[in-house]
Amino acid sequence: MKTPRPELLELLVEARCPVNSDETAAPVGESVQDDDKILVQRVIEEGDSFAFEVIVKKYQRMVYYLALKMVGNHHDADEVAQKTFLSVYKNVARFEGRSSLKTWIFRIAMNYSKNLIRDRARHEGDEVTERVAAAESQVEERIENSQRRRIVREAMKNLPPRQKEVLEMRAFGNLSFAEIADSVGISTSAAKVNYHYAVKALKSLLANLGESRA
Repeated sequence: MKTPRPELLELLVEARCPVNSDETAAPVGESVQDDDKILVQRVIEEGDSFAFEVIVKKYQRMVYYLALKMVGNHHDADEVAQKTFLSVYKNVARFEGRSSLKTWIFRIAMNYSKNLIRDRARHEGDEVTERVAAAESQVEERIENSQRRRIVREAMKNLPPRQKEVLEMRAFGNLSFAEIADSVGISTSAAKVNYHYAVKALKSLLANLGESRA
């Protein structure tokens, strides 16, 4: 793909913070995935800016609020959203359709969010990392106390990689188990099992860490 034209760059700027409207919510289902494939094909083959605009409007809400949950402030969430859709435009030809477009965009946004957190952590220290733990813990409850956030962070480190990945996708992106399964290459039942054990393990780890600090 070529560098986005000026009008597309303007669209990317507008896409950073989504309007609070039902139009920005991304629906799910086979028909949506078929529509997405058509949109992607139009962007790749024709450089269709309108098709790309439709993609942005469908998924900007998911991307923005995922980023906001991860990075903890609107400015950085704006940055993640803009980088995400710029990457989508530049790399859309690489989208092979093995997963849904929604899942593909979600993973790009997740990676940009994690990279931004790591970059900030190197400069700001351990306090930034605690926000990741706070976001991850939302599967069970919202963490308010800084000491509890540290405990959650330590507990998350001890989860098996696959369980942690499934938990992140469910908690951060509100992805369905079918979408998670499609993304990581497992069955829907396996995604449910991994999520179940992740939540169970996290509860146990939090309890044990809490008792050890008591």
